[in-house]
Amino acid sequence: MSDHSHSEHPPADRASQDPRGSENRLLAGGHDAWQLGQVFPTSIIGLVPGPSLPTADEVLQAFSNFVGEPIGVLEELEPEDDSIEWNRVLSVPGLAAPLIVWGERARAIGPDDLPDARLAECRWVVGCESLLSDRAPLDDYIALMRLLAGSFETMPAVLDGMTRQWFVRSEIELLFLADDPAATEEVLWRIHAVGQSENISSDDRIWLYTVGLWRCGKPELEIIEVPGKHVSAAVTLLNGTAALAVIGPLPSPDSVAVIGENLRVAFRPWQEVVSFLSPGSVGSMPDRMAANEPGAMNPLMGVRAVLCDAEPKGSYRKIWSWPERAISQLEEDRAAIYLPERSTEQLARRARATWTDFATAFAAADRASLDAMRHGESISPPTFLVKAPFSNPDDANRGREHLWFEVCRLSGNAVEAKLINTPQIATQLGLGSVVTIDRDQVSDWRVLLHTGAFGPKYASGLLAAIDEYRAAIGHS
Repeated sequence: MSDHSHSEHPPADRASQDPRGSENRLLAGGHDAWQLGQVFPTSIIGLVPGPSLPTADEVLQAFSNFVGEPIGVLEELEPEDDSIEWNRVLSVPGLAAPLIVWGERARAIGPDDLPDARLAECRWVVGCESLLSDRAPLDDYIALMRLLAGSFETMPAVLDGMTRQWFVRSEIELLFLADDPAATEEVLWRIHAVGQSENISSDDRIWLYTVGLWRCGKPELEIIEVPGKHVSAAVTLLNGTAALAVIGPLPSPDSVAVIGENLRVAFRPWQEVVSFLSPGSVGSMPDRMAANEPGAMNPLMGVRAVLCDAEPKGSYRKIWSWPERAISQLEEDRAAIYLPERSTEQLARRARATWTDFATAFAAADRASLDAMRHGESISPPTFLVKAPFSNPDDANRGREHLWFEVCRLSGNAVEAKLINTPQIATQLGLGSVVTIDRDQVSDWRVLLHTGAFGPKYASGLLAAIDEYRAAIGHS
């Protein structure tokens, strides 16, 4: 069995729908099947450079300086083990719940498990733990990250203890510390992909599941036995559904949920779906039992909802299977996932804030490609894509859809680009339509290179990747 984490994916979400009045079709109910019965804290751990660990008083003073108000100490806790130097429970203005903060020696982490091998030189960490509200978990998460990373300007990276996701300083500045933080709901969870082999092939059956939604008061989400060739679209579907779930309750297992334009699925308790799996299938009971640890709750056997087709299959024995129709609709550009309005705005803000990187990369790659063609070189140039919202002027009540376009030309802060989707709402456009899109209209962008895909989240590495492309074709 192999586990693959997905934190960034190519633009399989070719069309995404602003929710407006439509998102409540997913959020219109709730059900006892999805009640967690307990709360799950969020822990973040910041690396501290330098030879010594800050004292508890120094950390309290740094927090106070950052928030501009005194920090109340509610309790001093006894350290749970020898590695922890000190431990406090605080009342912090701006946080919804009390905060546990501690300092300890950094535990050994291999360079391959770090976003930057140099981070292994950090010998100390300061950790924070608190509860997120189920009403505004993203706001609380941003506030927690701002407090820790904003209080220590030299902190190079922060680890999310639940999702095991690293945020390096450049990401922290953009996502959490900017005047308009660019973080969207997707920072709250990660998606894991589990297969039988190390590399996912088109015929493999894959188990996708989220980690992080419990702390938002929501069930974790899964898709079971999706064929490997559909994993990209399944990740898009799971991410979009999780974003909607964060802002409201899941509907009853007995109802059909509308999660987008032409997208209908069912949510079923994992026990019901797993009962039909063979013991050798990924996501089966043996896989889940393997995560058992003495004295700890098994994270794969709690409250979890499986995304399935809207209707079960089979004439005699009804079986709930992976959401084949919804994924097919996404892959064929015949559907659009509803996005929370905040996510749409934050993604657009991040895309526009990194537009200079996108434009610079396009200009550099364009010049190199033209030179290479003049010299008769055979190359595979990068593909530059932008996403922008369009509505139907004859049916404004349907909202907008976000469509992907391939950039043909760039002039200043505008691009001339060709539509690569089939619109579901903005039907005045057609596949191949050429439009002019201004930077202020852009809601997302991607650059597709043979080495991988780059979007606003990873804009810091884009120009280096373009330099590698230029060097590969002999134009450094």
